[in-house]
Amino acid sequence: MRNIDLSRLDQRTALLLIDLQNDFCHPEGTSSKRGKDVLAFQEIFQAITLLQKTARKQKIPVIHVISEHSVWSESPSKTERFGRKNQQIEQTYCEPGS
Repeated sequence: MRNIDLSRLDQRTALLLIDLQNDFCHPEGTSSKRGKDVLAFQEIFQAITLLQKTARKQKIPVIHVISEHSVWSESPSKTERFGRKNQQIEQTYCEPGS
């Protein structure tokens, strides 16, 4: 694994980790249950973990951005648009706590 060069970072730097959620990345997550290959994520997970640990050690803010969907954020048009009209409940994405 390569070393991480932090020499060009300044006080405006932050690490953004977006949608690193079990539903998208874990072999037992919804994406995998729907037939998506999540092995690519598993291969880069060590690099992401090293990057996160290095950022924290250097006091660089680490910001996790996630999506959560619930009955409050669902609508018939959104369900139709994303092809989830006949979606089974165990295959929903981004449930709170997932």
